[in-house]
Amino acid sequence: MLLSFARRFAAVIGSAMILLFFSEYYFLNEGPVERLITGLQIPFQLALSIAEFTLYYGLFTYIFFLVIHHFQVKTYLDLLLAGAIFGWATEALVVPIVYEAVPFSFVFPSISWHALIDVLLGWYLVRRIMRRNNATLTAIMFIVLGAIWGWWATWFWIDTDPNALQPLLPTDFVVYTIVTSLFALIGFVIADRFGIDDFQPSRWEAGFILAISILLFTGTAILFLPLSLALPPVIALTLFALHRSKANGHQQDRLHLFSSPPPIGWHYGLGLLMPLTASLIYPIVYENQIAVPTEDITALLLVAGFVSFMVALIRPFTQKRAQMT
Repeated sequence: MLLSFARRFAAVIGSAMILLFFSEYYFLNEGPVERLITGLQIPFQLALSIAEFTLYYGLFTYIFFLVIHHFQVKTYLDLLLAGAIFGWATEALVVPIVYEAVPFSFVFPSISWHALIDVLLGWYLVRRIMRRNNATLTAIMFIVLGAIWGWWATWFWIDTDPNALQPLLPTDFVVYTIVTSLFALIGFVIADRFGIDDFQPSRWEAGFILAISILLFTGTAILFLPLSLALPPVIALTLFALHRSKANGHQQDRLHLFSSPPPIGWHYGLGLLMPLTASLIYPIVYENQIAVPTEDITALLLVAGFVSFMVALIRPFTQKRAQMT
């Protein structure tokens, strides 16, 4: 029993590291970035900060895994719905970001970033491509991710608050990308070694996580009444859509690839092309002050997140159930 729990915990932590990377470090969330840059001067403080964030994301990932396990998630669209649950957990259990601009904040960043980027891109697509064992394709993927990272790192430059995070110096950005990328690659290794198939939680375990989640959700939501009353029905509808999709049955399993052996070891090494490329792009945009059009990109992500979520939400109710044979 203890060994099986250890395997489940490892599976959760490995995936939490991936999701944390794309959620906070690839996104360059100002608070976590500032803490990490400051912590680089004090290794113990840095390790403590990263460990704290990893444990938080361990809870969010546990919820994500419970949804995948219970509803037997198999398709891309169902994974998007599970990703939305992960996104709302991330933005509503510990921080109240989901209530900042209702109803738009129900979508961004919970769906438009967490579900699309953290889950579908970082947690799923990157690992799927790595499992093709095509070095050229894997290298191109990490180069593209790095180029986008170097450009996206300018998103917060529009903030005129003098107390806000200032544009990172190129030298700081290089160290930042290397440290966080190594963190993500370790997460990939752990997640590939202890995958979703190792996640078979006991009832008390699931009940404990759900109880904590409900308490945290209630504690945050009560401060934002009555706006916060709008989110539970959306969550319930999402879970019902997943239930309906599961009941439809006989869907091709897109997550089966995580049952295969992990990719060849040197594919992880190709992940270092991501910080390398980002470190080459960032000085160019820094010297020329080429900031990403944050508002335009956010609007596009908002629309993409909403449309994809609605498609995923409606599909289970338009499908015919598989005929029993």
